[in-house]
Amino acid sequence: MASTLLLYTQNITRHAISWTPPRGPSLSGENSNTELLHAIHASLHYALDPCTEHPDESASFCFSATDEEAESLGVRKGGQLIIPKEADLKRAKDNEGEITVKMFFFEPPSLQSTPKGKEREKVRQTWIAEALTALEKATGKKEIARFIVKLKGVRWDGQDKWEEVGMPKVEDVCGLWETLSCNPSIKTIGVSDFSAKHLYKLYSVIADVHSAKPVVTDHLNLFDCDSPPCMNPPDDVQMAAAKKGVELVAHSDPHDILPTKALTALLTEFQERLPLPKSFKEYRDAGNVDQAVAGRWVIRYTVLIRARGLLVDRGELTWRWKNDIDSPSATRALALSLGEHSGINSPISISDDSDQDEDLLRAIKLSKAGAPREPTSLPRDTRPSSATTSSTVKASLNDTPLSKPNATQPVNFLSDRATLEKERLARQKRHLETTEAASSAPPNKRVRTAPAVAIASLSSSISTSKHPSINAELFLDGEVRQNRNAHVPKNPARPVFGMAEILTPVSELRFVLTSAFGTDFEWLRSMIPAGVPLLSINHPTDRERWEPQIKPLPLDGWIYATPKMNKGGIMHVKLLLLFYKNGRLRLVIPTANLVPDDWRDIENTMFLQDIPAKNKDSSAEPHPFPVYLASFLKILNVHNGLSALVQGGYPNLPLPSLDALATGWDWSRVTAQLVGSPAGSYEDWDSVRRWGHPRLGEAVRQLKAQPPTGKRLNLEYQGSSIGNYTTQYLNDFYKSGCGLSPDVSKRRPKAQPWPAIQIVYPSLTTVDNTVLGRLGAGSFFCRKQYWSKPNAPRKLFRDSRARSGRVLMHTKMIVGTFVDPAENGAIASTPPATSLHKGKGRASAKSTVKVPEPGSESDTDPELSDVEDMKNLVGWVYVGSHNFSMAAWGSVSGTLSKPKLWISNFELGVVLPVRDEAWLDRAVPWERPAPGYGKGDVPWMQEEHLYKLAGVQSF
Repeated sequence: MASTLLLYTQNITRHAISWTPPRGPSLSGENSNTELLHAIHASLHYALDPCTEHPDESASFCFSATDEEAESLGVRKGGQLIIPKEADLKRAKDNEGEITVKMFFFEPPSLQSTPKGKEREKVRQTWIAEALTALEKATGKKEIARFIVKLKGVRWDGQDKWEEVGMPKVEDVCGLWETLSCNPSIKTIGVSDFSAKHLYKLYSVIADVHSAKPVVTDHLNLFDCDSPPCMNPPDDVQMAAAKKGVELVAHSDPHDILPTKALTALLTEFQERLPLPKSFKEYRDAGNVDQAVAGRWVIRYTVLIRARGLLVDRGELTWRWKNDIDSPSATRALALSLGEHSGINSPISISDDSDQDEDLLRAIKLSKAGAPREPTSLPRDTRPSSATTSSTVKASLNDTPLSKPNATQPVNFLSDRATLEKERLARQKRHLETTEAASSAPPNKRVRTAPAVAIASLSSSISTSKHPSINAELFLDGEVRQNRNAHVPKNPARPVFGMAEILTPVSELRFVLTSAFGTDFEWLRSMIPAGVPLLSINHPTDRERWEPQIKPLPLDGWIYATPKMNKGGIMHVKLLLLFYKNGRLRLVIPTANLVPDDWRDIENTMFLQDIPAKNKDSSAEPHPFPVYLASFLKILNVHNGLSALVQGGYPNLPLPSLDALATGWDWSRVTAQLVGSPAGSYEDWDSVRRWGHPRLGEAVRQLKAQPPTGKRLNLEYQGSSIGNYTTQYLNDFYKSGCGLSPDVSKRRPKAQPWPAIQIVYPSLTTVDNTVLGRLGAGSFFCRKQYWSKPNAPRKLFRDSRARSGRVLMHTKMIVGTFVDPAENGAIASTPPATSLHKGKGRASAKSTVKVPEPGSESDTDPELSDVEDMKNLVGWVYVGSHNFSMAAWGSVSGTLSKPKLWISNFELGVVLPVRDEAWLDRAVPWERPAPGYGKGDVPWMQEEHLYKLAGVQSF
């Protein structure tokens, strides 16, 4: 059995799967360690789970050389267990970039029993040598640009008590200084969480250590909670740094980066598959977790391409199953140690927790100096109050606010960077060749390929023959599919979309317009050729939200824009408009953000349709779809972004203005209806019916998809976030689903029953049964009070189980089907559509539902039975960004003469007619009928079920 454990997490994204740390510090003053815990969890799954492509392959772990020799003799000595095998580590394809290392030192029992002074210094020096050896194996790099020391107990966040507690530890740093200074591979030495007093003491003690190396202070400050980490250290720290020539950088690492209880829980999950020592279980069961697992050290590292300011290790999680969208990335490692007992070797470890580290500010500095740098991911999909933005993006974008462009004041931030881009063009060409060949290449060992999941096709597809070298599949009548997922088996009968397939042919791209709550620009950069302009709509920071913004991104022709926002809402729209050189436009409305984990680790759904360029035979009459889309995009501030590109060096942009959407392309084959929710307040019926759930009713009417006579509408709503529901709101929403305008039957019965709506959301049991478990459920939200309040619609909840496998669905989809009134598929004992009729109290089930014509404010329009062309439909489907909440869909208040619609978020989706059950069966990704919650089941609640895990800070 092993006595120590060395564990490599490999490359991880800035945020773990579907996890966004809340903005600012926690109530306890701590930052989240969830990303690192997830990285460990993912690495263990990667190493120990069977491979999809190689089911007979053994698990990826090994013993150190001495132990392997012992094992060949049938004996296992107490040595080092390495996970995964070092041969399975994925290193960068080149050695480009400079590496920054931050080493967290623990104080295990073995160190505490070592006398202070030289003996303890020798132990830590040994650990540094171990860490550097493991780091070289993980990255292939020998030279370290920055080495930052973080000692346990040195902690300062502006509070005097922590400053005094950490003062004695400064001498421990001094004990390591000479060792680090004498190492020729380390170019710059840094310290973490030092106050001004700490810094002055450090300089006074190391005055005799002769080193020409500059000092870097990795400083954590918690005063400004709007932008973790804080960008404005206290004045005394800035003065001390300036006086001593110290560079200040920021981070948001937790002080307790790896809690012993949390690590013990993770190892316990895999105890049957790992050769853990007996003492681990004994100490754990006895409650002595500090002796069961004792950490030596953790290393976090990042790699920056200095010449271009690119953080090349951004954009992928611990396991990169497939290299078809690989960017030049640095592998990251984590090493943990496992002590057999307190007197034996305590663990060694090397790892990364890459949340807004010091290289972010390094990138900003490079950008200001004139070298373009790449921002990292924007926020993940989360609650409005938890939205957070990369400090790199915030700092760089706030530098140069851009007013509305005009002809007399040309935009100059899109300057020519051809020289700097030559190398990237060559690299991109190699990458594209790799991408095109990836589908036919044999899978690598321990590489989990991204298999197919469910598909629903709206049309037959064709291939273009205009360009023989490009075999791009077109979807002229629209297509609904799920994304490729790394954790489910392939199903050839149900094709899927990966981002590579959506962008294909990338060599023909001319312009890209994107919108998402979270965007990883490095990931996009790895797939979109250099020179292709891009306009990205994003969720604004708190400082940006009061006015629309346009800012440059550090790539030639890339623009970042945000709309004007309400105080509490989010910009949640997911959209891709891809313009190709042959004139074609590809419209994509996904439920996924533009981050790699949304396209690999959780299941999402997308609607895609190819729109050909308009020709002489096309109708001159403007199609309502692009007209509506243009009006919505204008509120998102897209028009100013287009103007900035046109005036900034792209006069031949295929979409020079939003008006061109309706005039430049042939939309005649589009049958989908757009439904937008722009944040704001809207009055008068024309405005109210244009947005939110009233627009859903309008879309249903336009499709003539109201429930026919003798049928009742049954709604199934699959989403990733649960709202605060009332009977009134659900009945208002149900009425819109039936195609009714909100100005119909404004008088509501006093006691309304719950309508026929199923709320499809994963239970805690389902989350626990998924491949990634609770640490993979960070994008799913339900507050405890919404579930436990006395009038909560608990009977409406259905368990969300993916048909493709043990994964969670981030899909936002509504399925509206027509059923017999006697069917009881939604809720128990609910009269059909009783809440939709006039009168006091409960109306008779025989009452007639009135359906107004579009644009009509009349309450006396023809009966439902008079509406034609409905007999061929079995229902309708919505796909888009809307979760089931008032914030997303809006709420209608006021009177018939003075209505008011209030919407908090920006959202967008499409409503599609359903003509047969077979298509619906292919399109819907969850098990139907969705099972009800069992006895004792509760919905997944992140605050209760994730934050309260051992070692995970609650917020």
